[in-house]
Amino acid sequence: MSFLLLLFSCSLAWATPAVVPTSSFELVDEESGIQLYERWHKTVEGNAYRELKTVLKVKALTLTLLRTLREEQQAEKWMRRVDEVRSFPGQHERHWYAYVHYGLPWPARDHDCTIAYRQTGSAAGSTTIQFESVALKQYPIKDGIERITGLSGRWEFEKQANGYTEVRYFIQTTKASSLPRFITDPIVRSNMMRTMEGFREVAEKG
Repeated sequence: MSFLLLLFSCSLAWATPAVVPTSSFELVDEESGIQLYERWHKTVEGNAYRELKTVLKVKALTLTLLRTLREEQQAEKWMRRVDEVRSFPGQHERHWYAYVHYGLPWPARDHDCTIAYRQTGSAAGSTTIQFESVALKQYPIKDGIERITGLSGRWEFEKQANGYTEVRYFIQTTKASSLPRFITDPIVRSNMMRTMEGFREVAEKG
């Protein structure tokens, strides 16, 4: 299943920046063929929040990438700092839900999230999977675990030559952290890079 986290993923400690939010993505890290970008937005109330974007090429077809995202057994191999992952069907074949519990190191708290995923129509070798946080009655908020809300993003798969697919992953959450950026930035960026590196490795093994 396509977790986030995202995943993710995704690295759940976000912080309010001390600078004016930018209107375009800025490259903040690059290694092993993975580029990590970030930019800042503001809510209508004036609160700033971060959006992350990663770009990489994976030697795998779209169907393999979708299986890597959707199946619990696959996700457990590539997701980082995850204590529990669950996926279950949604309203139709291209719609599903996920629960993810992230175990983060001190001083960050454990986080979890409940997410809905929807695969949109493919065109010219391109596939998009959009996701957003939702409330699921079977997964109520737990004591000691901070629930991630305001989470949204998408995966984009675009067919390339020689069996490769370009993967673009976007994620943001409007919920800010009370921790300063010098603590959260290394956690967010490192966890994202390791997660996408693991995703590529698992997908290429099929």
